[in-house]
Amino acid sequence: MTRGPILAGDAAGRRAVSARAASGRAGSGARPRRGLPAFVLVPALAGLAFVLVPLLALLPKVEWGRFIADVTDPVTLAALGLSVRTGAVATICCLVLGVPLALLIARAAPRRATVLRTIVTLPLVLPPLVGGVALLAVLGRTGLFGPALESVGVSIPFTPAAVVFAQTFVAMPFLVISVEGALRSVGTDYERVAAGLGAGRWRVLTRITLPLVAPGLLAGIVLCFARAVGEFGATALFAGNKPGVTQTIPMAIYTAFNGAGVSRQAALALSVLLIATSLVVILAFPTGPRLFGGARPSRRARPIRDDAAHLPPTTPEPAATPAHGDSGAVLTLDLAHTRGTFTLEATLDVPAGRTLAVVGANGAGKSTLLDLIGGTLTPDRGTIRVGARELSRGGGRPRVVPAEERRIGTLTQDALLFPHLSAVENIAFGPRARGIPARAARAEAADWLERVGLPGTDQRRPRELSGGQQQRVALARALATRPGLLLLDEPLAALDVATAPQIRLLLADEIRRTGVTAVVVTHDLLDAIVLADEVAVLAAGRIVESGPTLHVVERPRTPFAAALAGVNLLTDPATGDLLRIRPADLALHAEPGPGRWAARVLATEAAASGVRVRLIMDDGAHLAADVPAAAGAGYRPGGRVHLSVRGMDA
Repeated sequence: MTRGPILAGDAAGRRAVSARAASGRAGSGARPRRGLPAFVLVPALAGLAFVLVPLLALLPKVEWGRFIADVTDPVTLAALGLSVRTGAVATICCLVLGVPLALLIARAAPRRATVLRTIVTLPLVLPPLVGGVALLAVLGRTGLFGPALESVGVSIPFTPAAVVFAQTFVAMPFLVISVEGALRSVGTDYERVAAGLGAGRWRVLTRITLPLVAPGLLAGIVLCFARAVGEFGATALFAGNKPGVTQTIPMAIYTAFNGAGVSRQAALALSVLLIATSLVVILAFPTGPRLFGGARPSRRARPIRDDAAHLPPTTPEPAATPAHGDSGAVLTLDLAHTRGTFTLEATLDVPAGRTLAVVGANGAGKSTLLDLIGGTLTPDRGTIRVGARELSRGGGRPRVVPAEERRIGTLTQDALLFPHLSAVENIAFGPRARGIPARAARAEAADWLERVGLPGTDQRRPRELSGGQQQRVALARALATRPGLLLLDEPLAALDVATAPQIRLLLADEIRRTGVTAVVVTHDLLDAIVLADEVAVLAAGRIVESGPTLHVVERPRTPFAAALAGVNLLTDPATGDLLRIRPADLALHAEPGPGRWAARVLATEAAASGVRVRLIMDDGAHLAADVPAAAGAGYRPGGRVHLSVRGMDA
């Protein structure tokens, strides 16, 4: 009941903080204090000098008048060309082998991932010469596969192919580690959302996973190529140092300083050329996710006002015939699932075209229930059915219909918009995954943006939208898939008080219009009243109360339902009957007396009528009493009070 004022206050506070921050930035221009102690600068500068001084020391050693001639010498060009060609081929090999390996490690169980990661990183800690010996042990003439290859006329050692093998062996860990780190950073939430929208595994990989890790992938490619071009030890043993055949730039430089091959001046010139090339690559490397359609936000692009100004008024319409798929199907589940020490046991029947609100305290199992229905989790026992389709079955013969085949729309507590796609592309993703042509899907997505009050935002990326705007786009994305079953996890929690009522009515209208069966997890009484036909109360993994929404709200039987309805639940000591008492009907006293209960003050907070005092009784029951603002200061946490009911008709 206090959601509106609380959210409004929070929003005002955030605006005030933002204004003060902006004022500070526009003020005197004083430089911020450094966050590091002064003594850190000495070793930091020493470390910088340790790297920079040797590189700069090369410059006066080069005879700049001969620089062009040195780097264009035929022997030098041959070594340079071989390094670039073999480095490029090795990088391609690392991409083909390393990206799947990074995916495997990132999605593996922790212990298995540790083993795989250890194997992959071995070439990083081993001396490259050991890598060359290992390659000879496998592909040499007396190696593991060498005789078999020789029998069919294939010889790899001391050929350009050997250079590629050596470079791939030492460079692939750089790519794998970079991509795997990016995958772990991104997580799997976006992939689960995409699967729920109907995208198959290949579409999820190519349209979601790889674009999201594009910066890490590009960094890995750059590091991989640089390491391949600079490889020396493994190449020396496995490929040799034959000019024009296996002599790469590092081998040419080494040979020059041993008095053979290219001149020492040419070696210095090549070293400077490699440094310059590396700098160009590093400076040209994009710092943001601009690959695969990403873009940096424009300096002029600012979030539009997050209010209801653009929302079309939602008016009642005659009930429409269900428009798609499994709309109107009965949701039936009888299951048990254990996660660690928590066990969820639930039996539910949601009639066709009806909406069930699932409420309960944090940790009661609400989100776990949605994960089971959505296919993210599989029940340990029991079944989940939508109409005649069995989506999940636990026990001895488990069955799980993949999330992309369930035709279930899901809106999570976080918007989880795909950051590399625009608003219209986010909404069109589901219809496209279900086979709708691109133009039709984008037109439908643009229509949804109008319906949720975000016209003109079709090309904006999620980072250019406010939190409430992102949640509205996510809501439109879930509805645009025309789901057979709609799962909503706190659908309006991120919306401001001006927008939430309109979106709530829009959502209720869409559920009614399509006849879709829906399950809504919420802590908001208005969500339950406006959206739901029935309410189920979860507590510690069990359904402790259920029934028609108005019945549960008007006559709650459990503490959480009573708190949701804004009343206190007491047991009459004389009759054992449940008493439902409004906070305003409780009177607080300093002394005990007939018909009074003892309680302890937990906290006080602002309320519309003055001050709300949170109490806990000796039996552990939580209550709330409203007192005038002037009296609120007299109730301190930990203090003892006695309470009674105002009037016999309360």
